[in-house]
Amino acid sequence: MPYSTDSSPPHPSIPRVPKPTKSNPLSRSQQHLHTTFATIQALYTQSQLSQNIAAHITSLHKTARPPIRKILSLGLGSFTTSSKAQRRQLKQLALFLAIRDELGRRGGVGVEVYAQDPVFTKADEAFLSTHSVKILRTGSGTSLGGAGEVIDASTLVYSPFLTLEAYEALLLRRNDVRVFIGDDFDGLAKKWPKFSAEGKVVERVVRGAVRGFMRRVVSGDGYWEEGDGAFGMGVYVREEARRGKARM
Repeated sequence: MPYSTDSSPPHPSIPRVPKPTKSNPLSRSQQHLHTTFATIQALYTQSQLSQNIAAHITSLHKTARPPIRKILSLGLGSFTTSSKAQRRQLKQLALFLAIRDELGRRGGVGVEVYAQDPVFTKADEAFLSTHSVKILRTGSGTSLGGAGEVIDASTLVYSPFLTLEAYEALLLRRNDVRVFIGDDFDGLAKKWPKFSAEGKVVERVVRGAVRGFMRRVVSGDGYWEEGDGAFGMGVYVREEARRGKARM
């Protein structure tokens, strides 16, 4: 087995749609967004992916040192802007919040939650705030911006759809990222020709940083669909962040 697991089933949070009040009325589009997201969260709880994520988080809780106390998302995208990618972006958010809930349940303490994406709209930020997510700022998709001040050895970075330039800033220009759940770099290496500009960036990031991480593929049926346009993901743990024999 890639990761050790226990026999207890995952306990994701129950999706809830906020009710409009006189002091905080919801527009029709907001109500639709909340309803759609609750449906996606329910789909996640019923998927094989949710069980596999729970197993990954169980292993991280047992082995990651220092313990994970913060989770930061980079590259969620905008879920309030109508586009073909909206459903994928809502699914990415549901997975992000499920990881948070699993970390909190396993650790028995609250986990600080942050998100940053230069494409966030005011509506995105308001929606995220209803899920207790703090917003960080950056002026560009290639700069870490406020995220750079949050990341430390206790931070899990969730990067479901990050630019290659942002990966360079995240993994090559700093060495304090210990755990990240993001694009599968084996898949990225096959996505572009080896000698293309993109292929060279992937090779540079892999050689300069990713090879120092242990990789486990994130898999599981019942959640992603072909039309979502989702990319393969992996759980990456820097070797010195694990409780290894050398420290025993």
